[in-house]
Amino acid sequence: MKDSWRNVTTLAALALALFSPNAGALERGTTEGGVVYVSGGIGQSEVKELHAERGRYSLWVTTLAKGSGAYLSDARLRIMSEPGHHLVLEHTMAGPWFFAALPPGRYSISATQQLDGGASETKTAAVTVRSGVQRQAVLRFASDADVGSEREHPFGDNPFGASSPRR
Repeated sequence: MKDSWRNVTTLAALALALFSPNAGALERGTTEGGVVYVSGGIGQSEVKELHAERGRYSLWVTTLAKGSGAYLSDARLRIMSEPGHHLVLEHTMAGPWFFAALPPGRYSISATQQLDGGASETKTAAVTVRSGVQRQAVLRFASDADVGSEREHPFGDNPFGASSPRR
């Protein structure tokens, strides 16, 4: 009898974990300076959620494997304002997509990705954010990651469709 109650309790806890609103949820936050961001894009539900709210953000950052185009997560992202090189945001990406609502200005973006074998690689990009215009930075790393089913999504090659921002 004790074992059956233990099994029921375990199954109930597992069901709560799997079906809770935060399971597989996008990672959201606001910096001390008031920059709102969202990160994720692992799985179809996250990609669809990002697609639905993409217009709220002025900068989209994507991390990919250079050879295969496979999406990469867990890059350490830094956004600095220019001139002056003030740190605007530092965050470890929770998926291959990172959106930020930056005010107009010029920014330097760097992302560091841990590669196979323990080495790391840093990629950089510079963007100018203008009011009402969305910018995209695609950072390609020398990773051996293969393209999996995550690339077979309903939005074509770019999950954000024809309304992709300028690079």
